[in-house]
Amino acid sequence: MVLYFGESEDYFCKYVQANQVTKEHGIAMDKKLTYEELEKRVQELEKIESEEKLVEEKLFEEIYFSQTLLQAAPVFFVAINAEGKTIMVNETMLHSLGYKQEEVVGKDYLTTFVPEKNREELSKIFDKLIQLKKPTLNENFIMTKDGKELLIEWHGRSIFNKKSEFSYFFGLGIDITERKQVEEKLRESEERYRSIFENAVEGLFQSTPEGRFISVNPSFARMLGYASPEELVSGTSDIAKQYYVNNEDRQRYEQLLQTAGFVENFEYRVQCKDGSHIWVSDNTRAIYDRDGKAARYEGYVTDITDQMQAKQELKLLNLRLKHEATHDPLTGALSRRAILDNLTKELIRAKRRNTRISIGLCDIDHFKLVNDKHGHQAGDDVLCSFVKVMQNTLRPYDLLGRYGGEEFLLVLSDSTISAEEVLYERLRAKIVDNKIMTRSGEVRITVSIGITSSIGDDTADAMIAKADAALYRAKENGRNKLAFAY
Repeated sequence: MVLYFGESEDYFCKYVQANQVTKEHGIAMDKKLTYEELEKRVQELEKIESEEKLVEEKLFEEIYFSQTLLQAAPVFFVAINAEGKTIMVNETMLHSLGYKQEEVVGKDYLTTFVPEKNREELSKIFDKLIQLKKPTLNENFIMTKDGKELLIEWHGRSIFNKKSEFSYFFGLGIDITERKQVEEKLRESEERYRSIFENAVEGLFQSTPEGRFISVNPSFARMLGYASPEELVSGTSDIAKQYYVNNEDRQRYEQLLQTAGFVENFEYRVQCKDGSHIWVSDNTRAIYDRDGKAARYEGYVTDITDQMQAKQELKLLNLRLKHEATHDPLTGALSRRAILDNLTKELIRAKRRNTRISIGLCDIDHFKLVNDKHGHQAGDDVLCSFVKVMQNTLRPYDLLGRYGGEEFLLVLSDSTISAEEVLYERLRAKIVDNKIMTRSGEVRITVSIGITSSIGDDTADAMIAKADAALYRAKENGRNKLAFAY
């Protein structure tokens, strides 16, 4: 091959260039190459070199990106070598702990960051970690520069070289100090609630709106005669039928919860396991889901059976005391004061409504002879029998009271003259026909009655005075008579 000077120079340059590149890449150079072959070889080698530079650039970019990401990450990052030295810490961790890079890089990790009380334990953990070739998870305390302890959740991994030799360990940490504090408070709160739930005197419960118990405490189970809360919950599938004595109470209970969202001091009877009934006072609220729908009911009940019995007994006592205060203890008729009070009220009502009111002052004829002949006990029997006959003959709204020893006062509301005469005559005749069996034998009596009426214009005293005058006339006319004063 003949080469011109220019060509030979260019060829030589290409040769040197190719030779240099090939040496760098470990490629043998064939000195017998033609110019064209040499040119091609140089181009190939330049391409290889360009690709390697591109790889290097991408690798640098990835490394830079990774480091930037680690520095900006909101989590802690630390890398520790085989000697336990800190080789890298990200800015998040440094900022949180109050350190600078130069204060921690190259320093022993344990003595720098870990509380003395935890170092021995954590050192043992490190010894295990450097042998593991899989991700790890653990929690441990680290210290800030000013000595404050933080609880960190570490997600780490050991890195090994091609010879499977430990190179370094890195960890990504999350500060869980506040979360743990919240969790601890929540746990303590749950424990307190559970303690209250289990030991409360009241019966605590949770139930579904459909009528099934979710949970109950031991007091609730004992209240209903069950051996355990589990037995009660499993044994009650329909609260309305198995728990409530009256279904109407359940309906009112649900209506209150649906409208108001709660019930307070709701009293009703419930069924026990053995079929007996007790009274309870219920305080319940509805718990709603995100959609505003009632998810469950929760509340407490108190056994008020004793209180209800006491209340009933007190009510009966009050009724008895009221009755005794307003009724004659011997005959059961209204007392003098009660009959006079009622007369005054009826006069006011009659005047307001423009209706007629009538009174009859009754006297048992020759009652003293009954006491003298048969004794006072027989006299008491006569008085009681007299009242019984009168009450059975009077209308339900008519009033009868004992005015004196053997004198009784009748108060007839909404009357007419004709109706009065018929009723009084019937009373007189009933008394005549009545055979009274006393402790001393059979006794018969008669009665004299003085009668007057008003439309509310008279006072009670004025009416009684008129009735008394009429009674005197009835006695003068031979007794066992009616006398009217209009």
